[in-house]
Amino acid sequence: REGVSSASFSILREIRSLKDLEPSLVSTIAMLSRSLPSLTKGVILNKREELLPLLLIGICWNDVVEDRLALTHLLFNIIKVPSARQRAMIMSGCMWLAALAGEERTANELLPECWEQIDSDFEERRLLVADSCGFLSPFVKEELRLSLLYSILTQLEGDASVAVREAVVKNVARLLASNPLCDANGKFEQVFMFFLARARDSSRVVQTAAMTKLLP
Repeated sequence: REGVSSASFSILREIRSLKDLEPSLVSTIAMLSRSLPSLTKGVILNKREELLPLLLIGICWNDVVEDRLALTHLLFNIIKVPSARQRAMIMSGCMWLAALAGEERTANELLPECWEQIDSDFEERRLLVADSCGFLSPFVKEELRLSLLYSILTQLEGDASVAVREAVVKNVARLLASNPLCDANGKFEQVFMFFLARARDSSRVVQTAAMTKLLP
């Protein structure tokens, strides 16, 4: 109809579907998941963080894999340049999600979306990648911690940003804390060489992090 936007048609379709909506959590989550992507576009940037709880609920309890992946993508892209406070909120939500979703979904759905940010031009997004490898390590299978997660972190260890390199050191320490028997996995030499490199880093901040976080 003339003068009626596609968004209006979408809203009308959802309203009409209410008559067939079952009074259950599954139906509510499904409608929430369908509405969140378009709803997010209408929320001003400095208020989008308030949508994080709704996104997390939609991801956690949606039975449709495609819907979960779409919302997970939105979760990591809803704030273009997340501040330290916003990164902490996102990571806190991801840890809650990982604890409920389990190891398989964390590895297959949550982590890949974060790793897409590894080549981002924004330092803040690369910091989010580093934090995800450390904070989410207890929620993935042991064999992935010192293989895939450690590999991602070492890709960032030469980052031009001092803040990113410092975050890499801190999150390698978190990774080791959740998997202390690195020698049993043949990783001791690699981790030791990582320590030496960062202890000789051009930044005193990174050097200090290496000496205080990686040494017993």
